[in-house]
Amino acid sequence: MTEATDKLEARRLDRILGQAPTVAASAILRERIIQAAPRPRARAWRWLTGFTLGAGLAAACAAGVVAGFLVAPSQISASLDPAEDATALLREPPDLSEG
Repeated sequence: MTEATDKLEARRLDRILGQAPTVAASAILRERIIQAAPRPRARAWRWLTGFTLGAGLAAACAAGVVAGFLVAPSQISASLDPAEDATALLREPPDLSEG
């Protein structure tokens, strides 16, 4: 089938469906459909689960930072004077070839 015949077929079906009578559902049928529909679930559990997951991840990150500070060499955290840091950076490294 070509595109032109597809369009003609679609128009013919539209005309046939346009001539069909419209039927409105009765109030009883409408109520039965509404009663059979699933009820909305409580969203509080989902919210609480998401909140506790986020809080757990934040606590794990904080524990990782604390563990990092505890494991870090004391030289890094002991030097608070910028002049000492500059002096340490400007010193020449030891010659590693002598050994």
